[in-house]
Amino acid sequence: MDRQHFENNGGQAVSDKLSFAQSAVISSLLANQSVTVSERAKRAAVPRRTFERIASRSYADQTVYDSYLPDFRLAALSSARLLLTQPFQEDLRPTVEALRNDPTCVLLWTWPETLFAVFVEKPSGKKTGSASCNGAGGPRATDFLFDISRSAAPVFFDYEGVWSRIADVGATLEYPRPVLPANSRARPVLTRRAKDVSLIAGLCRRVGERPGFPNGRDQSLRFGFRKVRKAVAAGLIERRVHLNLCARILTETNLADSVAFVHGERGPGATPEALFQRLNRMGIRPFLFVSNRDRILFATLTSGRNARSPTESRPAILRNLQQFLNSIVILRQPLRSLVRVVDHRYHLIFGPLEE
Repeated sequence: MDRQHFENNGGQAVSDKLSFAQSAVISSLLANQSVTVSERAKRAAVPRRTFERIASRSYADQTVYDSYLPDFRLAALSSARLLLTQPFQEDLRPTVEALRNDPTCVLLWTWPETLFAVFVEKPSGKKTGSASCNGAGGPRATDFLFDISRSAAPVFFDYEGVWSRIADVGATLEYPRPVLPANSRARPVLTRRAKDVSLIAGLCRRVGERPGFPNGRDQSLRFGFRKVRKAVAAGLIERRVHLNLCARILTETNLADSVAFVHGERGPGATPEALFQRLNRMGIRPFLFVSNRDRILFATLTSGRNARSPTESRPAILRNLQQFLNSIVILRQPLRSLVRVVDHRYHLIFGPLEE
């Protein structure tokens, strides 16, 4: 982190409520680095006590929060599904309630006219989440099935890159993170012991029940007992720190005002890797990027605030997208009306476990 760079590029002018120290600490938290608090503070270029104080406050006011992302192959999962839809108004409420109670729905965000959901479940003869989505059609709907692999989902709810862009805190450290834990080993599912799976499911459940950054200590230390450390080291599970898109800091400081979902059909010869590299060169670092054989979908944060220098030209984003995608759809939804109905409840995908 470079304080002079931050101030020279307008970061300090965004709002008095967002200082360099606060921006740098949040960036460090989102980086999910497996280092000590002292090393985190050093990399963030702030004193350790300042780091601990800001980190505690960031967790207390829910600017950031934790989850544990399991290796979905533990539950014999090979694919997941994204649903982005604007149901007919009379179908909206019953669809939300159905999805809220659907154990295959691990994430559900809603707006007054829009739903965004993520489903994962064990292979079966019926379509994932179909029972709870009968009313989730409408004039604009995207039902997106993708493989659970690093190549198909190179970015899976990783906010470090987009925070680096909107807060202007320099280069990222760990971005991007894929849908599978970074050190996940491709061992057969049958070699995963039931007690290990039970441990992971329990950890995914408890992390949502015990939020916070107690006494300024590293959140990962709360679950630092030996079995969990071994599970993390083996790549069975990965701790993720998420940016709360409902946090007031985003809208009050004008850092972001909406979520932008972009999807389209892959053009001839276009590869997801090439598009992702182009987005990064343009400074667009999605917090979600998935692809399948035919289509690509990504999501990022946008703002009406122009943080660029008056002499710096804005990249022609749509023109660049058209080099990779056909039938492009861009759907922007305001952060102020976002409701996180379900957020990363991965423990439900394991279901009843048998020893």
